[in-house]
Amino acid sequence: MATILTDSEIKENLLDMAPNNRLTKDSKAVVLLRQKLADGTIKGTEDPKQVWLSEPIFMEHKLNNFRTCYNNIRDKKVTRLLKVMFFIFFCIYLFLYFHINFLTVIFLEKYNLNRMNTEQVGPGPNKKMKMDLDFDEIEEKPVTDRDVSISKTFVPLYLISQWQEPVTTTKRVTVAIILPSGVGVGAFKVRVIEEGDVLELTVNWPKPLVDIEFMHRKWMSQDEGKLVTSVSPKLLGFEKTLRQMRNNRSETVSSVARIGLPITVQSHIESKYNIAWKDDHSRMVYVDLKAVVDDYATVNDTNDFDVV
Repeated sequence: MATILTDSEIKENLLDMAPNNRLTKDSKAVVLLRQKLADGTIKGTEDPKQVWLSEPIFMEHKLNNFRTCYNNIRDKKVTRLLKVMFFIFFCIYLFLYFHINFLTVIFLEKYNLNRMNTEQVGPGPNKKMKMDLDFDEIEEKPVTDRDVSISKTFVPLYLISQWQEPVTTTKRVTVAIILPSGVGVGAFKVRVIEEGDVLELTVNWPKPLVDIEFMHRKWMSQDEGKLVTSVSPKLLGFEKTLRQMRNNRSETVSSVARIGLPITVQSHIESKYNIAWKDDHSRMVYVDLKAVVDDYATVNDTNDFDVV
């Protein structure tokens, strides 16, 4: 009895019956395969055997030969596509790179021009910058004097000791401050402010700094030939500066220093000393403070110092 084979079984039997024809670039099977890959009929993702069975012209060649040819053509197509994509991205990169650099140069040139215009001409009354640089239109502006500003705060030389009593374990702070030169006894005061966090030192300016004629007595003496007088421009300049700091000649000019404390202390200053060294003419304020232990710490209203 004769056996009836299906189309699939017939194609399977052809695997061994196909002649071993050599595939070249001019072979009809190769030309057809390239066309199908080019127009998308064959995506390139199919199994080589399924592609081989799809066309009789493919089955005229051995499956192994066709598989090798199919893989080579597909890989070359993918490689060629990657090269094209790389070339496109490279062109886009070059375009953006040169375009951005070009815009950067234009921006910097415009920025430098604007800055030059601003420095040379300055803003007008309407607060708009002059954009066109015309040196013939630049007007020279007279230089005006600035007011002399003297700060009334200063930073002294000081040292802080935070310690604890061995018996009562009460925390304490001792502050040693070197006074500015010329500040004598009674010309300064200290107090605790900012709810016990800051020690404030106020010093009065010494006479050589606030009495202009006393400051220049060396040059106003007969021995020096009276190099300056009370109406000399230099002395009048000092007087002008002092008038900005006091209302009249009898008013005291003071400066203030504020020293931050490591712990919160009582507003009452337990002890304070005014220590002087004759060897180097230094004068020190030596202050003992006690940490807050209750809410009934008294305020030290007296400004008397123990002079040592």
